[in-house]
Amino acid sequence: MRFFLISRGSLEELVDDLNVCLNESYLPGKEVTELKEQARGVLILINGYLHHLRSRCATVREGDEADSELMVALDDLLFL
Repeated sequence: MRFFLISRGSLEELVDDLNVCLNESYLPGKEVTELKEQARGVLILINGYLHHLRSRCATVREGDEADSELMVALDDLLFL
């Protein structure tokens, strides 16, 4: 899960860099738009897989109070 959280942050940085590329005219607007659409698709995949992992973790550890706190913390990270 940690790897995918880091990946999501890196993807957000990439989108920010694409905005800079657009503002500075390093890339044509159409290309930036296409890349941002691809990034959105990847973000949906990452969030979906994180949700899947979180739900699997919850069913395995259901009922443990310490794990419940962990799940709340993970929810905060996943749904910023």
